[in-house]
Amino acid sequence: MICSRKTLKNGLRRTLGGILIGLGWILSPLTWWNDWFINLPLSWLLAGFVARQDQAAFGKYFIFFYWFTNLLGFLLMYLGWRFAFFMKKVSRREIFISFSVSLLYTGVIWILVKFEILKPLF
Repeated sequence: MICSRKTLKNGLRRTLGGILIGLGWILSPLTWWNDWFINLPLSWLLAGFVARQDQAAFGKYFIFFYWFTNLLGFLLMYLGWRFAFFMKKVSRREIFISFSVSLLYTGVIWILVKFEILKPLF
């Protein structure tokens, strides 16, 4: 069976979109195990790396990276869904807006931590 170039392109787009959806699902807070086995260890490692110079900022970086990984998961799922099923190219503007909103939410959380409105449980 001979496949057309368009069929191969559509199959590749769906495959890549599915991979993005899968990676996003792993990073998103939509599963019970995600935080314990993915986001918290990843956030802990990133915060430890970034806060090597300022140990007092470790908690703030930990919370920042925790929220960032959750938002990144949602963004990857959104982009993967658009890429795989709508067959419409996602514009750079749409990516920029989605990423900016995620960064804005993360910034709000960081501000809440900085003013000690949001504190770690332990």
